[in-house]
Amino acid sequence: MVGVGNPMRGDDGAGHAVVDELRRLAPAGVDLTTASGDAAELIESWSSAEHVIVVDASASGQPAGTVSHFDAVHEPVPARMRGSSSHGLGVGEAVELARAVGRLPARLEVYALEGRDFSSGAALSAEVLRAARALARGLAGSLSPTALDG
Repeated sequence: MVGVGNPMRGDDGAGHAVVDELRRLAPAGVDLTTASGDAAELIESWSSAEHVIVVDASASGQPAGTVSHFDAVHEPVPARMRGSSSHGLGVGEAVELARAVGRLPARLEVYALEGRDFSSGAALSAEVLRAARALARGLAGSLSPTALDG
């Protein structure tokens, strides 16, 4: 599992918040990591994995705290989730680049938590914090060390 973003930029820290919560909830042996969102870094992080879950913040205009999910192996990245990254090329672009060069894992799920405030130095908004905790609780029951790499 990869939590993407920058926790020093308000709601952009949503992916990190989910990973932080999962460190308390997930079974031992589940690979939990964080990343800045650099496309090359993301592609490398899942290069040897069978099943990867990526969590990032989004700014698509939906209400703050809204959680979106898609299967990145079987669906193209939704247009609302492309080009809305605060870290240059975002998760959507990394997924499509990996698809183009044949470097997607066998299973790649992406969750996006809609943010409200991406200001430098801001804390997570209450809506995003609630959504991050709820998502972590939901994911914790489905994670197993044998079924999830990356």
